[in-house]
Amino acid sequence: MKFLKTEKGVAGMNILISVLATVFLVGILVSLFAITGSEFMGATTDQTAIDAINDSTIAITGVTSWLPIIIIITAIVVVILLVTMIIRAIRGTEMAP
Repeated sequence: MKFLKTEKGVAGMNILISVLATVFLVGILVSLFAITGSEFMGATTDQTAIDAINDSTIAITGVTSWLPIIIIITAIVVVILLVTMIIRAIRGTEMAP
């Protein structure tokens, strides 16, 4: 029994789409927590609670700085997969010595 996919020309696209969707969802969650934190700060008058909420909100919004790095690394992996696929296709046609 073989379970290998035989789709042509889609090397790494599933990985790229999955990572982009994951990064998008993480961005939505971070935005949700940042908005919720700012709403909580406006709802309370206790200075200790405001400081704790402010620290948490700043820490959560700092997460977005590494999202572009993940996208770039994933794109590089997809390019490597595509180059590997092209090299294997050239070797399979016996065009290369």
